[in-house]
Amino acid sequence: MMTKDVIFSLKKKRKHVEVLFKGSVFTINSLKKICDIIKKIEEQKIFKEVHLKGSFDTGIKLKDILSKKQKVIDINSYLSLFHDLIYIIENSKKIYKAFLSNNIKGPTLEIAVACDYRIAKVNSCFYFNEPSIGLMAICGTLQRLTRLIGPEKTIDSVLIKSLISYEKAMKYNLIHEKNFKSFNKKQLSTILNKRVKWSESIMNTFIINNAHIHSLKKGKEPAYKAIISSIFEGLMCGFKASLEIEKRWCIWLLTQDSTTKILKLLNTHDNSVLSTSKIFNYKIEIYSELYERLSAAYAKAGIKLLEEGYIAPLIENSALFLGFKNSPLATADKIGTDKLGDSAMKMYNINRKGKVNLKGFYDYENNEKLNPKLWKGLNAIFKSKESSKSVSEIEYFLLRSVSLEAKVCLKEGITNNENETDLLSIQEEIFPFWTGGPMNYLKYLKK
Repeated sequence: MMTKDVIFSLKKKRKHVEVLFKGSVFTINSLKKICDIIKKIEEQKIFKEVHLKGSFDTGIKLKDILSKKQKVIDINSYLSLFHDLIYIIENSKKIYKAFLSNNIKGPTLEIAVACDYRIAKVNSCFYFNEPSIGLMAICGTLQRLTRLIGPEKTIDSVLIKSLISYEKAMKYNLIHEKNFKSFNKKQLSTILNKRVKWSESIMNTFIINNAHIHSLKKGKEPAYKAIISSIFEGLMCGFKASLEIEKRWCIWLLTQDSTTKILKLLNTHDNSVLSTSKIFNYKIEIYSELYERLSAAYAKAGIKLLEEGYIAPLIENSALFLGFKNSPLATADKIGTDKLGDSAMKMYNINRKGKVNLKGFYDYENNEKLNPKLWKGLNAIFKSKESSKSVSEIEYFLLRSVSLEAKVCLKEGITNNENETDLLSIQEEIFPFWTGGPMNYLKYLKK
C-alpha cells in the first residue's frame, strides 16, 4: 500500500487563505511544517479566515515514535506538537473552517474537529477505527466531541459504531452543508461555556457501556479502558484540564505491552497507521485466502469441541471471551456446514446448511437474524453434556488450532513471513490481537 508524507500548499485570497493537505502520513517534519505555516498565517492580520482543504484521510508515521529496538520513545514531545497546532487553531482570532469530503480519519480528523466550522459534502464520513487496533485519539478529540455532541453520542460513535455518518453529523450539528458569512464565532467559546450536567441517563451510559466492554474485552484491550476513563474523568473538570487528562491516558496507552506489540506489527508492514475502514487493507488476494483458511480451522475446532461433548454455549462464550470477533459455531454457519468435514455434515444432512438457508448451528428464522439463538437440537445430534474440563482448555484448543493452520499457510507460501502472517491474522479479529498474532502465540507456547 503506497503512502505519501503529508505536504501543504497555500492559496491566498482577498480575506482568507487556503491550506491544502496532500498525502496520507503525518511525520514529525510535516507536523513542524504545518505548525510553522499556521503561525505565519496568524501573523498576517489581513486574513480573517483560514480554510483547510484536501485530504482528511491520514495516519501517523510509526518510525517517529518507535526506537530502533521497536519501543515507544518520547511520545510526549510528539503529542505536544499536535496539541500545539490544535491550540493555535482554537485560540486564534481568525475563523478556521475545514472543507470535508469522503473519508475523514486520523490526525486530520482531529484537526477538523478542532476547527470552528466544518463544511461537508454528502459523501463525508468520520471514522474512529483507532480502538480496533488498540489506539485512541491523540489531540483531545474525545473531549471536544463530548462537549459538542454529548458523552452518550461520543461513546456510541467512537467505541460502538466507530463512525459518524454524514446524516448523523448533520443531526448532531457537527457539520454544515454550506459555508455562510454568518459563520464568525469561535467554537472554543461554545466548548468552554458547555457544562455537561450529570444525570441518571449519563451515569447509566457509563455503567452500561463499561460493563458491556469489560464483558467483551476482559481488560485485554487497554484502549477501551483509556477511552472510557478519559471521557469520564474529562467531564469532571474544565476543558483545558480535560485535554491534559486525555493526553495522559494516551501516553499510558502507548506504553502498554499489548499496544507496543501491535505497533511493532504495523511498523513491520508499512511504517504507518492508516485509520482506514480496513486498516490493514493490502494484498487482498493473500488476505482472502488466509482469512478463509483460518476461519475454517476456527470453525472446525469449535465443531470438534462440540463432538467431544462440550456444550455449545460454553464453546461460543469461551471464544468471545478470548477476543475473537465471532464465535466458532457462528463462523461455521457463515461458511456453510457442507464445507467443514464429516462432523458438520451431520447438520447439512438434516437440512441445516447454515446462514444460506437460515438454519445451522444457530436458528436465524423468526426475525432472529440480528440476535440468533443456538439451535436447541444440538445436544441430541452431538450428545453434548456438561464437561468437567476447564474453560482454559477450550481457549487453548481454539488458539492452538488456528495458530497451527496459520503456520501451515506460511509454509505453503500464502504469506511471506511470520510478521505478515501475524498482521493479516489479526485483521478484523480473525485472531485475538492481544496475542500479537498466531505465530507470536506459538512462540509463547514454546517458552
